[in-house]
Amino acid sequence: MKERILNYMAYIDQLLADDAGKNEEDYEKIMEEHKLQLTFFMHERLVHLLVTLTFALLAFATFFALVFAFQPGLVALFIAGSMMRCTSVHGRKVTRPKNDMICQAKGMR
Repeated sequence: MKERILNYMAYIDQLLADDAGKNEEDYEKIMEEHKLQLTFFMHERLVHLLVTLTFALLAFATFFALVFAFQPGLVALFIAGSMMRCTSVHGRKVTRPKNDMICQAKGMR
């Protein structure tokens, strides 16, 4: 997405630099296309926000389910998921960001 935005910015800069021979109708078409692109970019940001909020709500719901409705199965599932994040997958070491708090807390970096 970052590459698409940078390419679009370069395209707009080129259109503004090469304004020789353009009339009012050309600029109106460019403005309509620009509005459409901005709408697309805003939609993408909204989708990413909704996905992030959904993930956060589900993470908190899981945490509260573990704390308030103590069930050994949920605790085991949570621990297994945490361990899988820090160990190997199919015999290869998984690379995680240095600021991965679960791996750092368990001393698995």
